[in-house]
Amino acid sequence: MLIHDLCEIVPDGLVVYFPTREILRECRAEWEVRENIYERICHKKKVFEEEVWAEDNAANLAKYRKLCDVGRGAVFFVSAHSDFGRDTAFFNHYSKCIVFVGVPYEQINV
Repeated sequence: MLIHDLCEIVPDGLVVYFPTREILRECRAEWEVRENIYERICHKKKVFEEEVWAEDNAANLAKYRKLCDVGRGAVFFVSAHSDFGRDTAFFNHYSKCIVFVGVPYEQINV
């Protein structure tokens, strides 16, 4: 099942985790040009994306939660290895569905 299909059937919040912020950006860029995937996701639910700055993430999270609270629902793209991705609790109707894109591996420095 594709993410835009999930947007159609999942109520409230849909959280999509990517292994890294770079892969998140690459996927979004590819989805914007390929078969209008990103546009179809946006047509179903408002999309929020993890940002670099904590203040921006806090603002986006508040907007995301508000849309979920009023029954509109939204999608949040998150990096699994970022502070925001590890520390943010998506629970109850804020995460009716959670999708992992790729494998969130532990980075090893050699």
